[in-house]
Amino acid sequence: MLDDLDNARASIDMLGQTLTGRIRISVPTGVGRLFVGPKLREFARIHPGISLAITFNNRIEDLIAAEVDIALRIERSPPLDCVARQVCSIDWILCASADYFQRRGPINHPADLASQTFIGLPPSLEATIELRNRNDDTDAQLVHIQPTLQSADYPFILDAVMEGMGIGILPTYAMRGPTAKNLQQVLAQYQIVGQLNSLYILTLPSRFPSPAKRALIDYLEKELRECAECWK
Repeated sequence: MLDDLDNARASIDMLGQTLTGRIRISVPTGVGRLFVGPKLREFARIHPGISLAITFNNRIEDLIAAEVDIALRIERSPPLDCVARQVCSIDWILCASADYFQRRGPINHPADLASQTFIGLPPSLEATIELRNRNDDTDAQLVHIQPTLQSADYPFILDAVMEGMGIGILPTYAMRGPTAKNLQQVLAQYQIVGQLNSLYILTLPSRFPSPAKRALIDYLEKELRECAECWK
């Protein structure tokens, strides 16, 4: 209640003035370092009166305990105790470097993946991923994999893929980053199903969000939706 009152007063006090305030924001490591980070720096230049405290963290379950005002999360569905804006869907792909293809040969069918080296998902030592043809829902293939490297820090996984260490299991935005120009998609006609598939902006419920928070949320939603167009 006190926060709502302070934010309501700030909305009145800031009418016609420069935006000010402090915002604590948490972003995932992958999309954060590749795309959100540059956008936050741009926002900071536009609004020098707003102080941003940025944390790169993939899993924050409680925004209050973590002292976070705004969190970007990739989830199947947003938590019920937060106000969520869905920014875009996230697709998952297989990709590899040209060096990897030269060493291991072409991959033309999901059956060719049986003898390949994988990097990235899943979190268990051994698991099965499902590949589904984008143009034919009846064409679904189960592939048993055993990743040699696993991490939720996708820039780390992306570096390993670019070094030719294996086939990356990555969200599409990782392949569209500025450093991933030499990567090639593996079996582009298939997509990985069942993974976390939407990017959300999460905040705690508040009837009177501060002008600074509203400005940042609106800015990120607009800019990231534009970014998402190049991820397709």
